[in-house]
Amino acid sequence: MVNLKEYENDVNDYAIEITKYLISRGSQLVDAEDAVQDTLVKILSLDIFIEPDKLRAFMYRTSIRTYINSYNRSKHYQKIIKKLLKIWKKNWKQQLF
Repeated sequence: MVNLKEYENDVNDYAIEITKYLISRGSQLVDAEDAVQDTLVKILSLDIFIEPDKLRAFMYRTSIRTYINSYNRSKHYQKIIKKLLKIWKKNWKQQLF
């Protein structure tokens, strides 16, 4: 039988550990915390129970994937914004002349 308090402590300890890991790999604090928070939400929303011996790996895998997806999405949005700014500047210059 799983002790709920120990399980909660493990989740908290892993969350701190994973946040530090993501920061050590170049993430900003806010982005690392967001990725870990999304992972915690995912754990709470699952209809299954993650065994304590698999919890750490699940949290790492999910947090890292969440961070990478967020990073790639951010890069994609930056490209879109740059394209839009280029178009806007071109149109703006044409209106002046």
